[in-house]
Amino acid sequence: MSPFRISRRTALKGIGAAITLPLFEQMTWGEEPKKGKAGRSPVRMAYIYVPNGIVMDQFWPANPKELPKSLTSLKDLIADIIVLRGLDNNIANAEKDGKGGGGHAKPTAAWLTSAIPYRAGAINKVGISVDQLAASRIGHLTPLQSLELGTQGGGQGSDCDTGFNCSYTANISWRSASSPQAKETKPKQVFERLFTDARQGRNAQQQAQDAMLKTSVLDLVMEDAAGLKNQLGASDQRKLDEYLDSVRDIEGRIQRAGERGEVELPPEAAALKAQLPDDRPEDFELHLRLMMDLMVLAFQTDSTRVCTFMTQNDTSGRAYPHLGISGGHHDLSHHGKDAGKLESLQKINQYHIEQYAYLLTKLKAISEGKGTLLDNCMIAYGTPISDGDRHNPNDLPMLLAGRGGGSIRSGRPLRADGEKLANLHLALLQRMGVPEKSFGDSTKPLDLT
Repeated sequence: MSPFRISRRTALKGIGAAITLPLFEQMTWGEEPKKGKAGRSPVRMAYIYVPNGIVMDQFWPANPKELPKSLTSLKDLIADIIVLRGLDNNIANAEKDGKGGGGHAKPTAAWLTSAIPYRAGAINKVGISVDQLAASRIGHLTPLQSLELGTQGGGQGSDCDTGFNCSYTANISWRSASSPQAKETKPKQVFERLFTDARQGRNAQQQAQDAMLKTSVLDLVMEDAAGLKNQLGASDQRKLDEYLDSVRDIEGRIQRAGERGEVELPPEAAALKAQLPDDRPEDFELHLRLMMDLMVLAFQTDSTRVCTFMTQNDTSGRAYPHLGISGGHHDLSHHGKDAGKLESLQKINQYHIEQYAYLLTKLKAISEGKGTLLDNCMIAYGTPISDGDRHNPNDLPMLLAGRGGGSIRSGRPLRADGEKLANLHLALLQRMGVPEKSFGDSTKPLDLT
């Protein structure tokens, strides 16, 4: 008798709601596997962006056996990570109009596009980003072509950096040379996008959204879940229970964040409150982690295989009083080699990497196939300038976590002096099943083996 098989497109459904499923042992991916062969887990790709550069001497391991201060939170994950240094993205400075400036806008716009950002006022002109190229090629395989996340809106206006369009400083995903792919900044909207069944029509969607205000989306699909569970083996039943528990946990945290009242902010952060629109958590760390949890769910359920996350917009002036720091991030990045400012910057760098460690730990905790979800991911973390004081888009720091389905040799530092950032993008594209021979100003795929 043939074993009961589940298509990866199977979803638990209720009225206007649908929850995609994690990878079960009985599940196939894409087309049905050939006789005698198991379905292969898909590879996922994500880019995590942080603004304003990094204190480089606390990022690169001087001693291969010791982690620098900023990376200490990655101690238990370092076997899954390549620490990259030396990548150049000098195309960010290729426009020669004699006016100068654009020290933040140009590198940010070029970070995932490896294209020349032009000073065009109200008109954008850069290039398609690596994530959107991947989405255009493989997005038909998943419910969502891609997922773009952030914590800040913005992008309106024709001058946010010496004549460069504000879209350059508020976006890293570009679906074309002139059109940024807007990012989601409200966790609740991301959740509903992932778990509302678009195929049931607008009225059903509205019905589901109204219902979700009163009850958990899980309660809408529990009848379907019970029926599926009866057809699963013991191991898959446990996996289903664990997955549904994680969905309910995130739902509850989003609801509690929305219900939270006024938060008393320290004087240094009071100015930031006006920048936080409705439905975004007041607690920055909560906001970051909710978005990361939603990214994990999206990858776990194969809702998408492509994601970007701008932790803050370019030139972010966010204050971090809980780290014992006074002053905004951007101002501190213009450190002038001041020891106090460099120490504060290092603390911010370390804090951001702690959030990255949180994401990787979540991915690694989820079993998939013969390994973990992290094994089938490529999670790049970086910033478009190395030194915030010089705005230089070269010698770029980058962390790359995951094994890309077994195609990446992790657990090492990698000097890539003189290699183009576009070479890394090309290497990841090819591992996503996108057979491009070049991307941006690439010369070859970066060797990650």
